[in-house]
Amino acid sequence: ILGQTHTESIEVALDGEFRINYEMTPSVRTNGDVTLNISSERDDGLLTITNCAIEGGGEYETSIAEDAHSVSVVMKDNGKVTVSLDYGGQVQQRVFTVDNIDREVGAVIVWEYAETIPQDGETSTDGSVTAHVRPTDENDELTGTNGSLSHTFTSGSKGDTYTFEFTDQAGNHGSIEAVL
Repeated sequence: ILGQTHTESIEVALDGEFRINYEMTPSVRTNGDVTLNISSERDDGLLTITNCAIEGGGEYETSIAEDAHSVSVVMKDNGKVTVSLDYGGQVQQRVFTVDNIDREVGAVIVWEYAETIPQDGETSTDGSVTAHVRPTDENDELTGTNGSLSHTFTSGSKGDTYTFEFTDQAGNHGSIEAVL
């Protein structure tokens, strides 16, 4: 055995064998679909995507590339995407959450009284009354499209109205009517 040499190469990756690239478009609130593109970061072609499962995502479209090195998922609703990866017989799963699809806008009117708040049965108050529009989702923001998100009734009668129009961060349009 003298004079014979044996060389063995071992590839060691600090972040493991299951290195992937992940892109979600768009990554901000949207009222449209969200696309996930997941692909192997490895140059040797040994990491493959064997399965893609959707949990709670309603409608979706998936497309695993023919070489099984990438998958594209179009989510039409929020949900979880579980991708199964295989590297030389070792299997791992990665879970990606899509939670930025928002197709509804919700708002409430919050009243502010300059003087006294009417008690049960009372139909008037001293001073002005201001209606403020607030989103029902505390993580959302509204933008007025026909003016401010506040309107002050300086004088008026029970039944007077003002209609607020607005959009949310995802681009959804809505309106709500403040009734004195």
